[in-house]
Amino acid sequence: MRKRTHQEILENYIPEPNTGCHLWLGAISPCGYGIIDYKTTTVTGEHVVTRIVWTDRNGRIPDGMKVCHRCDTPRCIRIEHLFLGTQRENIADMASKGRRARGRMLSNAKLTEDTVRAMRAEYDAGGVTTRDISAKYGVGPTVAFLVVKRQRWIHVQ
Repeated sequence: MRKRTHQEILENYIPEPNTGCHLWLGAISPCGYGIIDYKTTTVTGEHVVTRIVWTDRNGRIPDGMKVCHRCDTPRCIRIEHLFLGTQRENIADMASKGRRARGRMLSNAKLTEDTVRAMRAEYDAGGVTTRDISAKYGVGPTVAFLVVKRQRWIHVQ
């Protein structure tokens, strides 16, 4: 990536008519956020574009604060869609909107909703232990216990 100026950042998006988002057209991080090599008199290097946009409009971002999206669109760089929050506040915002990854949406999930239902049905019917369930479904004993006791995968009925 070549170094870019602030003006180039402002010109490198497309308006999304349905949401009002300004979608970044440049490079994207693996998590979907706009990134850029950026150079000013004081800052040089790769940066998340929303941090540059926020800093330009509102000044320095306090330590420990993140630039969060009201619109939940990582590529959006529209200042009106951004707000500052701690990591904890950002996670709470995500959860309140039902966007928290759970179940099979987690990258390391071994189970599916159907498998969880089957595990619980077998355990509830009796005659099997959580260790039996664990061995049959290829998960650890703790995972099996938490699933059949409805302490994990709680969104599955």
